[in-house]
Amino acid sequence: MKKNISKVKLKDIAEIRFSLVDKNSDISSDARWITVSNLLPNNVIDGCDDSISALADERLKVLQGDIIIRRIAPSYVNLIDEIDEECYAFNNLIIIRAQRLVDSFYLAYYLNSHINIIIKKASKGTVMPTLGRKDLEEYEVALPDMASQKALGKLWYLSIQRKKITERLHELDNNRMKFLLRQYIRNAEDNK
Repeated sequence: MKKNISKVKLKDIAEIRFSLVDKNSDISSDARWITVSNLLPNNVIDGCDDSISALADERLKVLQGDIIIRRIAPSYVNLIDEIDEECYAFNNLIIIRAQRLVDSFYLAYYLNSHINIIIKKASKGTVMPTLGRKDLEEYEVALPDMASQKALGKLWYLSIQRKKITERLHELDNNRMKFLLRQYIRNAEDNK
């Protein structure tokens, strides 16, 4: 049995916010900022920067479930699964906030798997391809039923979590092996 999947423009199922912040050394606030350099592959966000002095705009506040994309030369998306309060998107980031018709995990999966297509359509011979509002708003998203969206989104998210755990285990195993080798050398030197 074939499932019925409709295609919907992104602007009809999500709110799209482009981040543009004026830095100002006179402003001190408790705001923390997600910058382009904080966004890493495999849905990793390397903290929030609290050294930036800028006026926090509530429209740029990052919420759980938001999808963050680099505006310039994006190659992946980041889904915010956990976020501290008072964390905002800094310059050259795009916040995509799923609306009620779409699951945010599914939308993150879909955009992540189509980001190269989106950026290829957006690049117009420039060295650093940049996403514009129209590039995102008019992009059509395949929208299966909500149960399928939740299943696909969760599967994507869990596969990323599995990859992170596997990488961490590999790192810990390497550290253990280095420790054992150093111990062996120390013991051999002490027994001379």
